[in-house]
Amino acid sequence: MSENMKQLINDVKQIHTFLQTMENVQGVDSNVMEENQFQSFATRLNTVQSCTHEDGQELINVISQGPWTDPHKRHFYTCIGLVVTNNPTSSTRRNCQDITSFSKYLSAKDIQTLGSDATLITKLEALAHRCARVGISNPSEISVRQIMASGLVFGIQAATDKDKFAVVQEIKRLIKIQVKRRPKAAMYLVKYPTDPRNLPEVLFAAGYDAEDPPNTTAPDDTEIANAARTISLRRSSRSIRGSGLFGDAGNTLATAAAPAGNMNPWGNMMSGQCGPMQLMGSMLQMMQNMTAKNNPELDITYFNPAARAGNRLGSSAAAVQPNPAQAALPPPGGKEAATQPNANELAITPNIVEDPMPDAEEVANQVKDNKRQRGAPTTKYNGGKIHRSDTFSLWRVFIHEQDRVDKKIKFGTDMKASWKRALDMIDSGK
Repeated sequence: MSENMKQLINDVKQIHTFLQTMENVQGVDSNVMEENQFQSFATRLNTVQSCTHEDGQELINVISQGPWTDPHKRHFYTCIGLVVTNNPTSSTRRNCQDITSFSKYLSAKDIQTLGSDATLITKLEALAHRCARVGISNPSEISVRQIMASGLVFGIQAATDKDKFAVVQEIKRLIKIQVKRRPKAAMYLVKYPTDPRNLPEVLFAAGYDAEDPPNTTAPDDTEIANAARTISLRRSSRSIRGSGLFGDAGNTLATAAAPAGNMNPWGNMMSGQCGPMQLMGSMLQMMQNMTAKNNPELDITYFNPAARAGNRLGSSAAAVQPNPAQAALPPPGGKEAATQPNANELAITPNIVEDPMPDAEEVANQVKDNKRQRGAPTTKYNGGKIHRSDTFSLWRVFIHEQDRVDKKIKFGTDMKASWKRALDMIDSGK
């Protein structure tokens, strides 16, 4: 037996001794005293989370020997039975509460509110208030669906699945608020009876007023079941997120992304017959094609390192070669384009010159005119690069292409000389 259960049994014995003593005291109403002790001990018994069958049997034996009335004893026995049945010793977490016929728990005033012209929040608060009064604080998914279905049958308006899902979330939020506002329930039931009149007396007394009992005109179970089937409780439900990879927008995207004419990426197949993955691949391909046209290859000219006068190479390579990416681009459209050979037969032929590789001065003469305009391309030379500043009249010289720090050479009055100095600076840095 656990220490908590030993303490509980000992406290029950002390209560019995106290009540028997108070019966012999003149001027004291023993019935009022017994009722106060009953309320106190019932609240404490409701907090018990674990109880074995042996502990429950011993506690029942002790209670049966006390000066309690028969209704009090039946209430204690019911609480102990629920603790033993629904609260395993391996876990102290409370189980969710199941109720399969919430529509019968609504009172006449609740049904009147749900069927009136009141606002939606007023109707939802009526449902949450009834849940809190009968002790429903942790409803299971089955219970939430029953609560929502009862509201739909009696007058709550929610046309689409997403509207119903939003109402479900609001009901769950309002139940938590109502539970916090009210005193803690005397009992925590895990399985609610079909008829609210079969509730334990303490829960029934707290759940209903004498002038507003449970309704006797509950709708047919089939009507409640049909309404419950249309309710989605999870955001991952297909009716909430839509069908397909793109959700509700999948069909719209498929229709909007399909161009007309020969640009249709699916050929003669209709867009509605294309799956989500094929649609995504086609859209990405179209985006890449548009990006390639809007952002062509950078206009960068590649230079071979210039040989010095005393160490010139015998081979005749091109001093200036066109950008391979530019050479591979097709010619502009028109009549000339129709006479061009197949793209697979194109070959890039470098410009071969008979003279030996030019020195730095000859390179400077070839490119100096191109460097007079701002925004001209960056020139790569011997592992480094030279860029004209768009703000100042100077060259930005990088000894290595990956360098982040540059050296600056002003144009002065002789751009050719400053260009040659930039080339010499790269050569000397190697």
